[in-house]
Amino acid sequence: MISIQTSSLYRDQIRQLAASITMPAGATVLVTGATGLVGSCLVDVLAATDTGIRVIATSRSLERLTQRFEYLLNDERIKLMRWDAADPLHCDDPVDYVIHAASNASPSLYEAHPVQTLLTNVEGTRHVLDFCQDKGARMLLTSTFEVYGNVIASPQGLQEDAPYTADLSTPRSCYPESKRCAEVLIQSYASEFGTDALIARLGSVYGPTMLDSDNKAHAQFFRKALAKQDIVMNSAGLPRRTYSYVIDVASALLFLLVHGETAQAYNVASSGESASIAEIAEHIAHIAGTYVQKPELSESDALQTAPNHTLNGAKIHALGWASAYSLDEGLRSTIAILQQSSE
Repeated sequence: MISIQTSSLYRDQIRQLAASITMPAGATVLVTGATGLVGSCLVDVLAATDTGIRVIATSRSLERLTQRFEYLLNDERIKLMRWDAADPLHCDDPVDYVIHAASNASPSLYEAHPVQTLLTNVEGTRHVLDFCQDKGARMLLTSTFEVYGNVIASPQGLQEDAPYTADLSTPRSCYPESKRCAEVLIQSYASEFGTDALIARLGSVYGPTMLDSDNKAHAQFFRKALAKQDIVMNSAGLPRRTYSYVIDVASALLFLLVHGETAQAYNVASSGESASIAEIAEHIAHIAGTYVQKPELSESDALQTAPNHTLNGAKIHALGWASAYSLDEGLRSTIAILQQSSE
């Protein structure tokens, strides 16, 4: 297992973000999905603060938790706790904030386990909402650009109130539809019970905290780059979306946790930072000094209209948040950190 803490670049980026956190001193933050791409970065950032913030990190696997956060095992501010989203969430400690990042986040899992994926998102969110209602804690749900459906964004990008088109013809819909349901649960609990909860809609998140099991296209591109192998494209790679570096995503989530409005949804997006899958492949290959092998396309493939999930980030920017990393900086950081971590 790669130990990301051996990377001086990663530690520096974490410390830089931790120094900017505006969360009240001494607050307790519970993070679900703490061994995932986003959740693990959040725990690293919160653990690096020097304002007495306590962290409760949960995962389905206590073994993975202890492996990932071995460097924090003797830190009394950090508590590692097993929790499965299928079960009610219980914790005796006082909790001020919850970031709910637990979810099946791999397309292969959506296809292999659509029922588990759906129930994890819906039942897991309900259990976290019940927990927050009992604790009087504020909750932030990590959602996805996929809730907008198969759409083509305008030049301004998708705004939070954009209509969506549901595709219910395949079990693959288990992920976006269950995330939409989780969002409605947030709004319903806020309306009926006064629960203090809100939503962050993420684009395609990438970074050095990605899991070995991550089979998203950009994760596979990074692995090829690290191995100094050419990237082999299996399609034209036309779908366009917002790509966000995981440090920026952690920054946005911690910002919204303090400054976001109850029951509102916010796109987490940097202005002008969208790209197609093919463009990401070319960019990563250029950084690594390798090449992209493209497939031969039929005439119908070449004329196909691809989804565009570019997100409009004006709403979160109006609150005062801004990203720190350009797409180029994020991609280069990811490769550099993974290289340092594997040395």
